Amino acid sequence: MIKTTEITNPYVFISYSRLDKAFVGRLADSFRVAGVQTWTDLENIAPGSNWQDEIERGLMNASVLIYVASKNSVSSKWMETELMEFLRD
Repeated sequence: MIKTTEITNPYVFISYSRLDKAFVGRLADSFRVAGVQTWTDLENIAPGSNWQDEIERGLMNASVLIYVASKNSVSSKWMETELMEFLRD
């Protein structure tokens, strides 16, 4: 598990509703087993950090965004914001 905001290798940013965090944890684990580095808020934002700045930085440097669509994601304004930010760059 990565505990830093400074990632230098290509990685996948996983955008998800916190209500789906158990699924996303398994998804991220599967990617890592396959050798793919992932970025999630719970793993990559240190306590006390400005989480909005860290998410923006994570999105700007991501090679790929995975948008975890679920019945929970439909009501997440943050996921919409993350998707638009990723597509903007």
